[in-house]
Amino acid sequence: MAAVPAEQLATVDLSQEEYDEEQVRLMEERCILVDEEDKVLGDVSKKDAHLMTNISRGLLHRAFSVFLFCPSDGRLLLQQRATEKITFPDLWTNTCCSHPLAIRAELEEDGSQIGVRRAAQRKLEHELGIKNEEVPLDKFVYLTKIHYLAPSDGMWGEHEVDYILFVTADVNLSVNRNEIRDERWVSKSELQALLADPGRSLFLTLSSPHLQPSHPTPLLPTPPPRHPHPLSYALPLPITLPLPPTSTPLLTPADGPPIQPAYAFTPWFRIIVESFLFPWWDALVARARPDGSVDAETVRELADGKLHKML
Repeated sequence: MAAVPAEQLATVDLSQEEYDEEQVRLMEERCILVDEEDKVLGDVSKKDAHLMTNISRGLLHRAFSVFLFCPSDGRLLLQQRATEKITFPDLWTNTCCSHPLAIRAELEEDGSQIGVRRAAQRKLEHELGIKNEEVPLDKFVYLTKIHYLAPSDGMWGEHEVDYILFVTADVNLSVNRNEIRDERWVSKSELQALLADPGRSLFLTLSSPHLQPSHPTPLLPTPPPRHPHPLSYALPLPITLPLPPTSTPLLTPADGPPIQPAYAFTPWFRIIVESFLFPWWDALVARARPDGSVDAETVRELADGKLHKML
């Protein structure tokens, strides 16, 4: 795949009246453009990398997904993305998912994913307040990478080569609420239960009795409206990109807008869970020390050296 010439990239102006000021600023960060074999082609703004118009033309960038486990009991830390996020707001996902930047330290490739690990360390501190000394670079265990595509809405989406990292650490959280709305430690069985029965928010239960959930779920406030930019209509996509089957469907009552389940998950998280996570998690727990504590180092040998096409 050849790089899309800069002059052919679509772009938009993000209004701070519509979007959060800090999230608009972060959209100017420079992501690493790659081809389908993860070879670096150049760089592009985070904003332009996530426009579906550019994604439909083949624009692909590098990313990472961190899964942080508690050493004492093997629970996984999940986060719910903040309402302020421009892409995939309010969805639950793995501990931290972001992008290495097109800077020397995070572009470096030495055979040990050092650039990606540096980016993961940086974002764990930015989003969760986890200090670098709590997650040393050599404690990140790289397992595989996936190439996937997932729309967020008609305007935004993801098209990434995503590096999957495990780490076990006792951490002190100081959560950035501009990035993360909520967080939760879960066991494997708890995550399986959430995935099997994500529950429904109670936005319209009073006016829509037929939507009453079978189990009580937390009341989620209605997120602010997000208006598609005219560009999403002015430049129709040359290909149809429906939500992948791994996405949690939205309920669509006859008397109102779609309702998001209380535990709706990002598409990349579901892809990783359904294809990889549970066997790795089982191995992590099975290789626990005599005191029951777990260490991501014990699953390092499970790294497969592959780039999985999940399209």
